[in-house]
Amino acid sequence: MNFLARGYKQARGEKTKKEILEVALQLFSESGYTKVTVEDIVKKSKTSKGSFYAHFGSKYEIFLEKFKEIDGFYESRVKEIPTHIPAKDKIVLFIKEQMTFIATELGLDLMRVIYSNALTNNPHDYFLDHRRPLFLILRNFVEESINNGELNEDLTSDEIIRIINSAMFGVIYQWSMSNAGFKLADESEKLFKTIVKGL
Repeated sequence: MNFLARGYKQARGEKTKKEILEVALQLFSESGYTKVTVEDIVKKSKTSKGSFYAHFGSKYEIFLEKFKEIDGFYESRVKEIPTHIPAKDKIVLFIKEQMTFIATELGLDLMRVIYSNALTNNPHDYFLDHRRPLFLILRNFVEESINNGELNEDLTSDEIIRIINSAMFGVIYQWSMSNAGFKLADESEKLFKTIVKGL
């Protein structure tokens, strides 16, 4: 296969993968993750089972792909956070950006699906995987804050990260339960300013 043909095939494959991903997430939001089958996804996306399994090992891997996309956003956004501000302010700013992305790019329905599915048994733990960029970025900021004497030295970085994670998941859950009854980014900013001040 020559270079142009290979490039075309790869581009077509990426387009098919994106279509499957978008259709699957739409179906998960409309019907719930557990009710949607691979057959439903294939039918709605006008693809084939062969195409589906060429890109995803299972329907849960749709979530893994979305998490990778989300983490890509976090990695690009963290580069824009000013380096001269206190590290504890970096934590607040980063989380506010995260919550803005969740509310505007992912949306309420998808977050409900993700949270509901996280409570079921599945073969992956990417949602809580501390090797994810999200958690690595937070760890860097927390350790910088501790080293700068900005946070309570009686708590380890692991303990502080657990507190931050619990608050992150909690505010997203509350936002989901309230049917987006408040601005997620604004509420998160107030919450995390209070948390880092207390830490």
